Amino acid sequence: IRGGGGGSQRLLSLPSDSPTTLGAAMRFKNFEQVLDTFREEAVVIYFSTEKCGPCQLMKKEIAAVKEMVGDELKMFTIDTEKWPKVGSRFEVARLPCLVVFREGEVKLRLEGVNSAQTVVEQVRSLL
Repeated sequence: IRGGGGGSQRLLSLPSDSPTTLGAAMRFKNFEQVLDTFREEAVVIYFSTEKCGPCQLMKKEIAAVKEMVGDELKMFTIDTEKWPKVGSRFEVARLPCLVVFREGEVKLRLEGVNSAQTVVEQVRSLL
């Protein structure tokens, strides 16, 4: 999920070329719309920044997670430098941070660099 700029500010948008998207560009007015859209599914939000070294390492693991689970999980990225209020709302203090939502509630939080296998095991335990 990348922040948009311009006059009609978009909170969340998914570029179609990102390895952590659903394969097609999607736009959301706010974070609640993401959670509502995928309410019945596990939604993995990856909080990071471009300047965060560990986040760059985790980006490779996130791509591996997506390869391992395919469409089983909905995965999005939020840059906390561009969207600090979303990170603050979910008390993201350490990056990288994965927060898993289901039915609109936080079900799991993984902070720091984790292997793709660890992420998949932890998230699948919630399905």
